[in-house]
Amino acid sequence: MIAALSESTTARVIQAWRVMSGLPDAFRTPGSTIIGIVDDALICPPGWCGYVRIGDRTVMTAPGPEQAARLSEAAFRSAPDRDRLGPAILAYLDHEAASVHPAAHVTRLTASDPMIAELERAVANEEAGEAAVSDVISPVFAITEGGLTMSSSAAPAAGAPSRGAAPGDTHPVGDGSIVVAAAGYRPWLDRLAHLSVLTRTGYRGRGLATLVAAAAISHAHAAGLTPQWRALASNAASLGVASRLGFVVAGEQISARLGLAVAGEQISARRDEPPR
Repeated sequence: MIAALSESTTARVIQAWRVMSGLPDAFRTPGSTIIGIVDDALICPPGWCGYVRIGDRTVMTAPGPEQAARLSEAAFRSAPDRDRLGPAILAYLDHEAASVHPAAHVTRLTASDPMIAELERAVANEEAGEAAVSDVISPVFAITEGGLTMSSSAAPAAGAPSRGAAPGDTHPVGDGSIVVAAAGYRPWLDRLAHLSVLTRTGYRGRGLATLVAAAAISHAHAAGLTPQWRALASNAASLGVASRLGFVVAGEQISARLGLAVAGEQISARRDEPPR
């Protein structure tokens, strides 16, 4: 990803996460680590502990004093999977997305469109929940099967043109009855546009996520918002899309359910799916 964000974009990102942390001194000093008790912090699900790093500035929050006493970067990273969300990479874009070849027709839908619900049912529950395309506030920018007029590298596996097709040849695919890729965003504090991107299994690796994300990014910029891309550090495919669009990695986020110390042991309550 490219080298650095502008000072104005960095300031906007820091301001947003400062407000969400509930700590007025968060991220103000280079190299700082601020720890605080905030029972309604927005950097983690309710009742959890939150860790956010932007550049070399870190904030950690806990809902109460017992959990606060246990806060450390190591505690977040070593929390069991059932009690941890992340680490997730935070990346931002302070200019238009890198140009992409418009190899398919991108249409606008709403998050409540039944075609979006069908797309989410067609992928793994974890993938649908992480992308949360049905929760976006913006229009949903989508490519349907019938909207594919792709080169041979972008057509779906079933019915794809032969590898002998000449570069640049286009081939209409399908009847348009299903959405194969979709993207939108949720505004955060009127500063950030938190992107949601989802591609149907079987159509991935063909540039469709890049196309729909670019459309959502353009809409976010027109609304005066800074696009935010959040993806698990292990999700190389998602981070690859962000890189191709020109996003800059600025930090990371981890949420953990750090239990109370009782008889020298940590007790972790059952993890409920946090609200998104």
